[in-house]
Order: sequence, then structure tokens, then C-alpha cells
Amino acid sequence: DKLAKEGDVFNELGADDMAIAIQLIQHQKAGSNLRLFLAASDDNDDEENDEEDDGEEDEEAEVDVQPPQSEGAVVGGTNQNETDAKYFSGYGDIGMHELMIKDRPRTDAYLKAIESHRDLFRGKRVLDVGAGTGILSLFAARAGAAVVYAVEGSDTAVVCEEIVKQNGFSHVIRVIRGVMEQVELPSKVDIIISEWMGFYLVHESMFSSVLFARDRWGDEGVLVLPQRATISAAIVNMDSLFEEKVGFWKDVYGFDFSPAQRLAKESLMSKPAIEVVSDSQLLTTSQVIADINLNNCTENALISITKLCSFECIRSGAMSGVCLWFDVDFGSSTSASHVILSTAPNHPPTHWKQTVVLFGESFLIGQSQRIDLQLSLTRNPTNHRHFDISVQFPENATKRQKHNNQE
Repeated sequence: DKLAKEGDVFNELGADDMAIAIQLIQHQKAGSNLRLFLAASDDNDDEENDEEDDGEEDEEAEVDVQPPQSEGAVVGGTNQNETDAKYFSGYGDIGMHELMIKDRPRTDAYLKAIESHRDLFRGKRVLDVGAGTGILSLFAARAGAAVVYAVEGSDTAVVCEEIVKQNGFSHVIRVIRGVMEQVELPSKVDIIISEWMGFYLVHESMFSSVLFARDRWGDEGVLVLPQRATISAAIVNMDSLFEEKVGFWKDVYGFDFSPAQRLAKESLMSKPAIEVVSDSQLLTTSQVIADINLNNCTENALISITKLCSFECIRSGAMSGVCLWFDVDFGSSTSASHVILSTAPNHPPTHWKQTVVLFGESFLIGQSQRIDLQLSLTRNPTNHRHFDISVQFPENATKRQKHNNQE
């Protein structure tokens, strides 16, 4: 069965188009090997930082104009320039940047990481990939950077330039409007800062621009901040979400609307849920499914991730899906200045919340039971900004689970 829906709007996330299609495939083998496959198709997501295109000049803060490429690479029949144009247009909305700056765990982590390492920034050349309104560039300039190249490709670059001038940093920060892969910088850089993370870390694929910048513009020993990123997963119970979205239809002003429950469930299953998940909803221990060092990794480490997981149940309950989150580590030589930005359920919520890949049905599991599955995240072949997520249970695990439920 294939369920595909588009155009869902996540107002609270500031995203205009977060549509994710889900296929629920039952293998026609004995024991039916359950596989969930999600094709993420969102164009305007969640971060203030992005790389971008064209521009203007100012007497004090220079904005370089980079002409767009006449022809874009075609991937799977989709023009990559068209995809990027739509992606960047979403970051022209000032509300998107307001959402991200107001995310205190996010913004405070960058502030603390930069200000507690003033010795690293003092007198250095810094590149801000996807500068947005320029908050990270301003942090770096205030920390003593000699020059900051603020690369931003949306219309927000114009506002960024004005903000830089308004705060008296035009002599340090140079706003460059353009896609990171197309702009020319005046020099190599010593430090690269960027808030490139999307839902479940890799959504939007902005990491590609950061790695390109590192390899093209990083001087010897260039430092990328944050330095390390991990993706984690755990089995989760989402009974409250199903009750809110599906159970609601049982009684509507005294009328039985239960025929609508099927459509409500299909709608809920048509995309991963972006929800704030509490620690008490996690039924198992967590596992790290990817651990990436941004200072030396290749793009391949992020465009295709597969992990065989074996989760240990820490409380009994009905497992509804797999919860995904990420952490980024800014690194430090001392524990006092060690900064980690975590989007885990046991940390203060962020605008990324958590991503939950919902199963087609719930399974009862007991404490100390082990749940085996394979989790994969693969860049979508037709849209490089999106990822396909699959959760696959081994055939014997599915049979064993069904037997346990019958008992």
C-alpha cells in the first residue's frame, strides 16, 4: 500500500512546505517482513543558516553579486537549481529567522561556544555558511575575528548587511550573497561556523555546502564548528498522538464520527511526526546510528546511513515507532567550556523537536525485551535536499513479536 500526501504546513516550525510521503510495504514472504519507507519532500525547513544567491553593494559592508549558473545539474529528472531556488526562497521569510533566533538552546549554544573560545577566534578569518540575519557572524566579530565572510543566498542577505552596519561591524563582516558552491571568497579561512542542521540532522542536506566550504576555502588546519554530530534513535510510544489525531473522531459533539478515523490514521501515517517527545515516552535505550567528525568526514558519510540496531526495553508499553534526534558537539580542551547542543527528549525542546517514524500498527513490548531493526537514511535521488528513511524489521523479529503479542 502506498500512501502519498503533500502540502502539510507546520506553522509552529515556520516551514511552508513539509510534505513527506510514506510507503508501508508488507513483504510477501512467510512472516511478512515489515518495512517502512519515507521519502522526505520539504523545501523550506527549519534553520536560520543557509547558503544563497545574488546581491548589492554598500560603501562599508560589501555584498558580492554572484550570477547564477545558467544550467543546473539535473538529478533524477529534477533541475537542482530549481530545487535550490525554492529552498532558498523559504529563508527570505523573516519569520523563519525569528523562530530560530528565539530557539534559546540553539542560539545560546553557538554564543557560548564562540565566546568561551575567544582565543580561537581572535585575529582569525572566519566563514559563516548560511549567515541568515548574521547572528553567528556578529558573535564571531565580537569575539575578535579579523574578518568574517557571511555567505547568505536568500533575500535576507540585504537585511543582514543592514544589521551588520547598524551594529558597527561593517569593518569586520563582509556579507556575500550567493550559493556557497558558487561564490568566491577574498581569502582562505581559519574557522568555519554554520548552523546547518535539519530535522534528524541531515534533512535539507546543508552539510554538503559546509563540507564544500571546508575543502575549497579552509586553510591548513581549518576548524569547523560544530566539530562533531551524532544521530540517535530509540523506540517510542505515541499513544497520546494517536488519541489526539485519531481517537478524537470517536465522539464529536455527541456524534459518532468513527468512519473518519481511517482517514485520520492515513493522514498521520503519511509523514514522520515532528513532535516534542518526553523522555517517559521512550520505551528502550537509545543507540547512536551515525557519528560524524565535520573536520575530516566525506559527504558520503552523511548521504547514506544504515545501522543495524538492537534496542533493550527499559519499560513495557506499546511501541508506535522510532524516535530520531541529533546532538552537535563544539569540542573543547576543558570540560568547563565544552558545549553540546542536544535535541534529545531529555533536554529542553528546540524548534527541531524530535522526528518520529510511525509504524503501521503498535506492538506490545515488555521490560528487558530486545527489539532488532535496521534503520536507513538515504538522500533522495530526485531531490538532494530530502532524505528517504526506512525502518525494517528482520523477518524472525517480526514473527517473534507477533508470538509475544498473542501470548
